[in-house]
Amino acid sequence: MREKFCLLANFVLPNHITALTTLLRLFLLCALAGLFSACARSFHKPDLTTANYSPAGTTESRLDFDITQQPLLFSEPFAKKLHKRNLSLYAVRATNYTSDTVWLQPNDVLLSTAGKTLNVSSSREVYRALRQPVAVHALWFLLGPFIRTEGEEKKLDYHPLGLAPAAWGILNVLVAYRSNQEAKQLVQHTMPGGATPVAPNTTRYLLMPLPANTVPTATPIDLLYIETERTSGTGGR
Repeated sequence: MREKFCLLANFVLPNHITALTTLLRLFLLCALAGLFSACARSFHKPDLTTANYSPAGTTESRLDFDITQQPLLFSEPFAKKLHKRNLSLYAVRATNYTSDTVWLQPNDVLLSTAGKTLNVSSSREVYRALRQPVAVHALWFLLGPFIRTEGEEKKLDYHPLGLAPAAWGILNVLVAYRSNQEAKQLVQHTMPGGATPVAPNTTRYLLMPLPANTVPTATPIDLLYIETERTSGTGGR
């Protein structure tokens, strides 16, 4: 009886292993097909210095402000990803024409349209919308492994044809990583949580993420700058 059971196990188990391996490879092929359609895309951050600015009517203050009245343009799929998260990105240019450093606080700049204050979204929300997954492209490496039979022994091996999808996976990892670095550099321009120095005779560019459904396209965006009084202990004048 024991010998019959061993013979049955020796016959059934390898077949089950082969079937599971086949199912696993089919699953991976389906997953990789979906991954291929969602390959990494290159992200190029917009140049805030060349954006189409309009005067914000703040020439009486120590800082002169300009703002883009239209959201910054992005290529696909990033424009679609921002739209899904209800984000429109605007740019603000703050120029200090004085001989003193001016400290800019987040609450010093208020944006409004048609008398309604606009809430600026966080840089984290913008990065979540623009970032691309990196580790998921490593799944391409799983297309190469297979189980080969050598005599009565089964060994795990890597098929030479698997090097092609592995190389594709490496390429996508590099593209996604570099694109995420570009996105990080862009969101660094978002209004920081603390005081921001604007050196004498210099210009600072700020990214203003706004909820897309709160900005009417036919109404201009108004910028109000209220300089906060500071003491020497808070980094101001």
